[in-house]
Amino acid sequence: MGGEGKRDGKGFDLLRLRGKEYLEKARDILKKYWDYSDQEKRNNLIYPFGFFTGTLIYLEVILHLLIYQRVDNKIIYPILFAFPFGLLLALLTGLFRAAINKVMMWVITALICLIFGIQLIYFYVFKVYFSFQSIGMAGDAFSEFGSDIATAVRHNISGLLLLCLPLPVLAILLKDGFSCSKRKLKEQGILGIGVLLLHSLVLIALLIFGRGDYSPYDLYHHTKVYDLCGKQLGIATMTRLDISRLINPKEDLVLADFPTMQGKIPKAVPTPVPKTIKSMEAKPDRQKSDPTPSPLPTPTPVDTSPNVMEIDFASLAEGEKDNTVRTLHEYFASVIPTNKNKYTGMFQGYNLIMLTAEGFSPYAVHKELTPTLYRLTREGFVFNNFYTA
Repeated sequence: MGGEGKRDGKGFDLLRLRGKEYLEKARDILKKYWDYSDQEKRNNLIYPFGFFTGTLIYLEVILHLLIYQRVDNKIIYPILFAFPFGLLLALLTGLFRAAINKVMMWVITALICLIFGIQLIYFYVFKVYFSFQSIGMAGDAFSEFGSDIATAVRHNISGLLLLCLPLPVLAILLKDGFSCSKRKLKEQGILGIGVLLLHSLVLIALLIFGRGDYSPYDLYHHTKVYDLCGKQLGIATMTRLDISRLINPKEDLVLADFPTMQGKIPKAVPTPVPKTIKSMEAKPDRQKSDPTPSPLPTPTPVDTSPNVMEIDFASLAEGEKDNTVRTLHEYFASVIPTNKNKYTGMFQGYNLIMLTAEGFSPYAVHKELTPTLYRLTREGFVFNNFYTA
């Protein structure tokens, strides 16, 4: 036992020494391209990076508290995404001379605070987050809900002031600490690599909660639910995804029961035809004898052939260039059709009015007071297997 303990201790010491050695090598390589002993260079990176990252973390946490009155364990993702985003903003504010970089810092900070403020007011009024894809309807929102928006601003003055706090902090830092000087191309390249590495690490961290529906991974890569995206991934990430989808709206169509859910697109084939279902019409019992048999009416045969339209979806899919339309063609070509029954075509020649109600209550139904509603509930097709809140 003592020998094993000594060996484990030696192994741990060796691992610690190797780790220290690798860290020293990484530090030497970084120092070779960026000498952090220079106070001005250090401040020109650490201050902008720390300010933007801290601002994003602060705004995400404050907005969560203002809207949800609490934070949960998934607040870790808005915090993690703040690091690559903060480093990217620090990179952008080092491209030009100091005066221009300072103006950029003011503009970027004000824009970030404005976006968070808009989301606070919009959520207060509509209970959903604002999407830039609906920006064309903003005029209607202001004209129809102008009074509600004004009321929301009055009720959230303290929250808006908290969201604007990074602006006076920036003024103090620009006066006392930020040099905002232009960085060398090599230094900017290192920052760019850092942005990619940090972002990749955060994307890997999305797998912590799995890939299920509405998980952080699913919300980032697939499902477009902005309320959940803003809550789990943060406003900054939600805004970035929203703008990217606004710029490039073309996306793949994913059908719930289609094999592309597993990433496999099947080869489009002609629609398979199922076997004809035998008619369920009642047949006379020949075993029973009737002393005075009477002729039975000849039953009308029921057409139970496959209910298929004469559309070649396979050929349509082969000649289609639009990915969304092609996916629909492939889906329709792969679905096994149902058979016709005695109800097929019963509404042919009629103007059919179909009502779909989310819930139903029988208390307003009366034979004399609401005769039409009474007939609707007792004639035709009645589906009893439903649920209501």
